[in-house]
Amino acid sequence: MIVPSTTFDEVTPLPAAASLPGWHPDLPPIAVEPDVPIPPEVIRHALDLGESMVLALALHLQAGGDEVEVVLDERRGRRAATALGLSLVGTAGLVLRAKAAGLLAGSELVRDVLDSLDREGMYLGTELRAAILDAAGE
Repeated sequence: MIVPSTTFDEVTPLPAAASLPGWHPDLPPIAVEPDVPIPPEVIRHALDLGESMVLALALHLQAGGDEVEVVLDERRGRRAATALGLSLVGTAGLVLRAKAAGLLAGSELVRDVLDSLDREGMYLGTELRAAILDAAGE
């Protein structure tokens, strides 16, 4: 996973830790990349700085020939990523991937992860939560 410096600082209490909250130790380390200039096609979406930097870095990497998938949850950021032709996934999609890959700790369920996210302030909505649990077989 590659994260722009500004975005990493936004979501991590200790920028030097090079880890995100809940990052599984069996996953590859997170690479924190220097910020790149935000191109006009991203600026026109008027997103917050963290989301803008994610999209700017994704476009930069894609232009260099890398295959890129962005992780965004907010509706405006997801719409912007789609409009820019970027592949995207949300946190819920990552949780489902983690379950499929056997990366949830012990007997932890997707429901437990969603409950934890909710306690941290990430509200998914009743219908979306039910759809995620259905997809997880819970």
